[in-house]
Amino acid sequence: MRVTLFRLLLATATFAGTVNTAAADPDKDRREDKRDQRRDDREDRRDDRRDDREDRRDDRQDDRKDDRQDRRDDRRDDRRDDRRDRRDRRDDDRPREAPPSARDESRERGGTRNGFVWVSGQWDWRGGRYEWVAGHWERERAGRRWRDARWERRDGGWVRIDGDWIVGGPSNAPPALKPERMQFRNGYVFVRGYWDWQNGNWQWIPGRYEAKQNGRRWRDTRWEQQNGVWVKFDGTWETEYTGPTVAPPAPRDEQLGAPRTGYVFVRGQWDWRNGKWQWVPGHWERERSGRRWRDARWENRNGQWVRVDGDWEVYTPPAYPTSAPPSPRDEQFGARAGYVWVRGAWDWRNGNWDWVPGHWERERAGRRWRDHRWEQRNGQWVRVSGDWEVYTPPAYPTSAPPAPQAEQFQPRAGFIYVRGRWSWQNGNWQWVAGHWERERANSRWNEGRWEQRNGQWTWIEASWGAAPAPSPYPTGAPPAPQAENVQPRSGFYYVRGRWNWQNGNWQWVAGHWERERANAQWNDGRWEQRNGRWEWVEGGWVNVQPPRPSQPAPPPPQQENIQPKAGFIWARGHWGWHEGQYQWIPGHWERERAAKQWVEGRWEQQNGAWIYIEGSWR
Repeated sequence: MRVTLFRLLLATATFAGTVNTAAADPDKDRREDKRDQRRDDREDRRDDRRDDREDRRDDRQDDRKDDRQDRRDDRRDDRRDDRRDRRDRRDDDRPREAPPSARDESRERGGTRNGFVWVSGQWDWRGGRYEWVAGHWERERAGRRWRDARWERRDGGWVRIDGDWIVGGPSNAPPALKPERMQFRNGYVFVRGYWDWQNGNWQWIPGRYEAKQNGRRWRDTRWEQQNGVWVKFDGTWETEYTGPTVAPPAPRDEQLGAPRTGYVFVRGQWDWRNGKWQWVPGHWERERSGRRWRDARWENRNGQWVRVDGDWEVYTPPAYPTSAPPSPRDEQFGARAGYVWVRGAWDWRNGNWDWVPGHWERERAGRRWRDHRWEQRNGQWVRVSGDWEVYTPPAYPTSAPPAPQAEQFQPRAGFIYVRGRWSWQNGNWQWVAGHWERERANSRWNEGRWEQRNGQWTWIEASWGAAPAPSPYPTGAPPAPQAENVQPRSGFYYVRGRWNWQNGNWQWVAGHWERERANAQWNDGRWEQRNGRWEWVEGGWVNVQPPRPSQPAPPPPQQENIQPKAGFIWARGHWGWHEGQYQWIPGHWERERAAKQWVEGRWEQQNGAWIYIEGSWR
């Protein structure tokens, strides 16, 4: 009894749980849907955050790469500038140009001064340029005389030889040089003898051989008269001149490309290397404050062309330009919705005209951009910066639209290209690029256009219109046949492609192969103009006989007297070739056919043989 009661209670509880579960299922489904939705939202947000992190990381990496590249470029430019500075400082220690002529010091010198010697003034090289050092008086020295300083050219540069006190020399010129016999010795140079002043007499010093030195030549000893006394200049080895003796070629034309802010372009030049002219391309140099670049140049000095290196010279640029700016450069730019193109302009920087390229500016409601300009005021040119001015654009164009822009496009099957046009927006003409439209059956696209109505320009929108019924016959001659590249094929004949008139347009029908036929020849089809319209004459195979030199041209057709017959047309008789002679074949009646026309047969000469083309309905 107890067991039975327990089973009854268990069954009742199970049934009640089943009912409650069934009743709660809808709420559980809604909770699960909400939970799934929240989980999906969290995953979406997590994916978005991950994408944002990746984008930021990529941007940081790109920025770091750009920064590293910029730093590398700056360091490279700085190193190059440092090298050039060191080279300039090294070159400054020795001038490349000959010193100027000595100044006249007769006023400063005055008369003579007892017990003193006048030391002439001279040019000295200081700070990369020649500076004049005035002359002065020096107290005389017993048994010695003063030899003035001088400049000598050595190794492509000018070297200053300081003046000094030397033992007193002769007052009369040295005797004439003695003749000397010399023989050629490979690898040696003969140094000529000379007169020397020793113990108050002229003594002859015989010549001798010196071993050759590569790239150098011997300069003989010589005597020069200075201040009434003859001074000896010892012989020495000096660098042999291997430079050019002809003028350099004309400079080449160099494309500078876009200007670089903060840089100056050092133009290319010709350099003399290994006995010939070589072109050295130009390059960009970083600007230097208070200096401007002077290009290198070649000068002719005593029949020798000497290169004067370019350098940075001290320069105080004028605050205002002294001449009108150059003509604006041509800039290529398209249309950009919502933006205005600010044209490039010339700017005055460091005493030179620098071009500032144009850029895009976002449009501003009720305003329009007024370009930069230069105005001459009180004898000087002043720059008036561009700005946005208040502007109420006219609702309609005040002038005709510009010429349409050229557009490059390829045909696209099933589509027509709607050409671009000019649109009037905010008081300016804006170009709207063309686009493709899908073709419509029995419709034709009518292009839009600008028309002047009542003194103002109005846009007529483009639209689809009903297409006119295509002409069943061509309205003009067919185009030239298209080129077809085919290789010969044994046992076959290639029938060339042709133009076909379909739906009011010319359509190209490609050629095809036909198997050859015995004693037959293919006659190509052709377009012929008949009764003012173009008609197609079909090609086909015609029977041919081997060419017979004895076959003459057919005789004239015989006269046939016939009376008209309603519903019929008369097919004229013709000559036929049979057993080596022409035979007349009488004409016959043919019943008329709707929309067809009878084309008479005819004889044609092809490849030296006469062939008859049968008449047919077309």
